[in-house]
Parts: sequence; C-alpha cells; structure tokens
Amino acid sequence: MPDPDNRGICMATCTPGPEACARQGYTCKSLGPARGAEKNVCAPDCNEAHGGCGETGWICDPYAGVFLGGATFGFGRCQPPLDTVALGGPCRITSGCRGGFCLAESLVGYPHGLCAEECGPFDPCPDDLQCTGGGLFTGFCFRPCDTSADDCRAGTRCESVGASVSACIPDCTTNADCLNQCCHLDGTGLCDPRRILCMM
Repeated sequence: MPDPDNRGICMATCTPGPEACARQGYTCKSLGPARGAEKNVCAPDCNEAHGGCGETGWICDPYAGVFLGGATFGFGRCQPPLDTVALGGPCRITSGCRGGFCLAESLVGYPHGLCAEECGPFDPCPDDLQCTGGGLFTGFCFRPCDTSADDCRAGTRCESVGASVSACIPDCTTNADCLNQCCHLDGTGLCDPRRILCMM
C-alpha cells in the first residue's frame, strides 16, 4: 500500500479468503480508513483461528493495536511476555521494553523514552499499574507515582493524568535532559525528535 503522506507502514495487499495470507498470525482485512480509502491487506491477527504465535514463548495480545493505529494497521499482535519491571523506565524503539510499547524519545519526544503497555476496558493493566486516560497517555499502563514526593526520574515530573491516576510526564528543562540534546523550546517538557526547535 503506497503512503502518499510518508506516514504509517507498507502492508501486503490480499484478496479475502481462508488462504489469503500465508504468514502465520495474519489475516486479510479491510483497513485504512485514516488514509481515506480502505484496502484489503494482510494485517496482524494472532488469535488461534489464524495460527496463533509462531515464536516460541511469545503470547498473543488480541487487543494490541487498539490505541496504536489498530483501525489502520490491525489488531492482535504476538509479543514476548510483558516485563512489568521495565514499565515506567527508559527505553528505545528496539530495547528496554520487552513485551510492552516504548514511547520513544525519537518518536514522541518523551525524555529518554518511557516503557508502557496498552490497556482498555477489555485489556486491564497488571495489578500494581494504572490505566491512564488523558492526552499523550490515553490507554497506556503506567506505574503510579507520588505527586507529593515527585519520585520520577530526571527529565520528568509526577502529575495527575486522570481521575485518581498519576504518572511521570515529560518535563525536560534543558537540552541535557534529552538523549538527542534537544529539549523542545515550546515548554511542553518534550524533546524535539527532529532536533530543530531546541532550547538555547
């Protein structure tokens, strides 16, 4: 599927049918309403009817993708078991967040990245984590923080992000708070992944 806006991902086209997608854990779906024209593509769908997960030890999260473009890219992803200890910690796109989703500095500007996990009404968080519901954090599990103690790491601060929910939010104040040495000058506390609008 070509992407005229240079955003998103390329996906193999298909003709709906039981053998439409040879790859295990994928099925032919009509997706892409965000692009303005739906296409039949082989999209993630790892439930047992479509082969489950091929990687030994990995599990199927049938709700994965709900808050990360699922309507465009599909739901149901195979992933390693979630490392709950890593949640809330720093991460990069390909490391530091096994089984979760990294809100990477290079993608969203979170200083040093933040390891999170998708959540929702049918996809609850592990017992000691909270499902947030505001702004950048909508639909992600976070380890709660203490607003009175502000027990967050450097480049972040503890703040309420929903009803009775607190999380460490971006709070870079100098370029040194960011891996790419570029704290966005708009005052949001985010780093600038493009390294264009840096603080002086």
